[in-house]
Amino acid sequence: MPPLDAQSRSRPRLEDAPPRIVEHPSDLIVSKGEPATLNCKAEGRPTPMVEWYKDGERVETDREDPRSHRMLLPSGSLFFLRIVHGRRSKPDEGIYVCVARNYLGEAVSRNASLEVASPSLEDRAGGHSTLQRRGSDGRSEATGLWLNPLCVMRPSGHH
Repeated sequence: MPPLDAQSRSRPRLEDAPPRIVEHPSDLIVSKGEPATLNCKAEGRPTPMVEWYKDGERVETDREDPRSHRMLLPSGSLFFLRIVHGRRSKPDEGIYVCVARNYLGEAVSRNASLEVASPSLEDRAGGHSTLQRRGSDGRSEATGLWLNPLCVMRPSGHH
């Protein structure tokens, strides 16, 4: 009969559990240069390792590159020291998911978009811009008030 610990390594222990996402990230609209956080919290036993993907590519954080402006927090959330956004390079804008893994499997969060607010839109609107978010049906919904000298639009249920 093999030793007890050899048996326990080959099959899941009763108290072990596959990962599950208990806090999903939400869509964000942020200004260039500002900090931002995409939340993600996973449970499982053993504690799952969390990784982030943007547009299908793994996100490099301070764990791989200490100079990175993206930090993986102990909770599993992704913290941006500042949002980087230029004319040619938009490394932070995109669709993000967090993936939690342990030896029993993996769990994938819902998609969350990170968009950078356009300063020209804010300037034209006198400092007020419309913030868009995706509704559950995939259509955009206005969540802010956009002031324009020619018209005032208020968010409504009509498109």
